[in-house]
Amino acid sequence: MKNTKSKKEIGLIVAIALVFSNIIGAGIFVIPSQLAQIAGAGSSILAWVLTGLGAIILSFTFANLGSKMPINGGVVEYSRKSLGNFTGFMTAWLYWNGCWIGNATLLIVILKYLNGAFPFMAKNPLIGFLVCSFIIWLFTYINIRGAKSAGAVGTILVLLKLIILILFIIISSGIFNIQNISPIFPTGGGLSSIPMAAAITFWAFEGIESATIASGEIKNPERNVKLSTIIALIVALVFYLAITILSMGAMPRHILANSLDPLSEIMGYVLGSKWIVVINIGIALSICGSSILWLLSTGRAAYAAGKEKLFPEFFAKLHPKYQTPYISLIIGSILINLLLLLNLFKGLNGAYNFIVLLSTLSYLPVYAVSTIAEIMLVIDFKNKSFRKKILLLIRPSIGFIFCILAIYASGATTVLYGFILIMCGIPVYAYMKKKYNLSN
Repeated sequence: MKNTKSKKEIGLIVAIALVFSNIIGAGIFVIPSQLAQIAGAGSSILAWVLTGLGAIILSFTFANLGSKMPINGGVVEYSRKSLGNFTGFMTAWLYWNGCWIGNATLLIVILKYLNGAFPFMAKNPLIGFLVCSFIIWLFTYINIRGAKSAGAVGTILVLLKLIILILFIIISSGIFNIQNISPIFPTGGGLSSIPMAAAITFWAFEGIESATIASGEIKNPERNVKLSTIIALIVALVFYLAITILSMGAMPRHILANSLDPLSEIMGYVLGSKWIVVINIGIALSICGSSILWLLSTGRAAYAAGKEKLFPEFFAKLHPKYQTPYISLIIGSILINLLLLLNLFKGLNGAYNFIVLLSTLSYLPVYAVSTIAEIMLVIDFKNKSFRKKILLLIRPSIGFIFCILAIYASGATTVLYGFILIMCGIPVYAYMKKKYNLSN
């Protein structure tokens, strides 16, 4: 097919920004409040450590696969090459849906902070919908112009996010009160709350695979995919732990649990209420950095599936001038826009809770399949001894078990939505299989 090879425009710094921004997203601004509702400081820290270790194990899977198979689509291509077309399709289907649905959650959080800065927007949901629509189509245009353009804008906004988070760390350190986190394991938030807390903290690591999705456009992918994935994850974990601990120390637990935007409230308390508008705008802009980079992943996942005829072929069509998957980007943005209509009918909280549930269920099966793909890769090694293969199989096997436990811990409702999403994809695969005579 003509025009299906994309240009390598992403260097190491932009790749790190891509992974870091996709991991951090908007969760870091709301997770301290969510954790305070169910767990004390001790359980929250242990939850971060446990899920952080699981994410590090998975990050090595993505890093190894991305360096050995540097192709656009990442997890989609790994699953197809290792486990066949049906698994490849389902991986692409779940991941692609998770990308654009998750981007809708980012836009809702952006709108939430803009409402805090401009109260008139909160009174008219239509204005909010139009603002979000403008943002997503502006970012679509930037992505169509190229990964380099999207990466440059995203990197600038990631730097803004880092500035805000570092400013929060400095401010909250000054008002940290050890009494706010005592006892470490309070009644109703002790060790028994760790599984629920871990369910919240694990979702915060979605995005660790981002470099593999765009690996076909990353310079020196054998080196930079691995480095960007591991560096971004470690930095993100440090920020998550610091922000959670300092939030709990700066604000009594019962107040933190009921706070809608704890970071801006804490900074506003110290700097003065007049600064809350500036802080809210800054946070909204910083989350925009995650949105534009998630859009990049959305387009590349569908592009890879279209290129392999798992999705309709038009998903693989590249822009004649910019050599980017513009059809995939446009379709993803249309779907985001449609999902944002929920905000007009369900309100911010109702729409956010529903979309988060719909998004998060999509990734764990994809991560589990990726660990299987790495296991298959190790088994196929020709120049490794049996003992060496066994040692190499330990880590991806632990990663697979971790994914299964996380799926179990996510609850029956999440699993049900996941099953419905999978069932919706089967007719699409049946059509593609018949049209292109796909074998497995």
